[in-house]
Amino acid sequence: MGDSVRSLAIIPDGNRREATRHGFPPITGHVWGLRKIREITEAAFERGVRQVTVWGASSLNLERRDKERDTLALAPPQRRTSVSAG
Repeated sequence: MGDSVRSLAIIPDGNRREATRHGFPPITGHVWGLRKIREITEAAFERGVRQVTVWGASSLNLERRDKERDTLALAPPQRRTSVSAG
């Protein structure tokens, strides 16, 4: 992966639906999604990917209830400002 892929984009979709489908509140789906983004990001960096871009929110996300919107805004995956290529 690291030899050919230098950049990765993640567009999370369906976290609310998945949580609701399993009987959990929508905010739980966002927490699951954030954990998965963190897992994917770490694996990508370990394999030599130098840049990961995550789509944070759409205009529809920003219209949601305060608590849900705050979860999206305040719990981003860990930010890495530099990655060793070695």
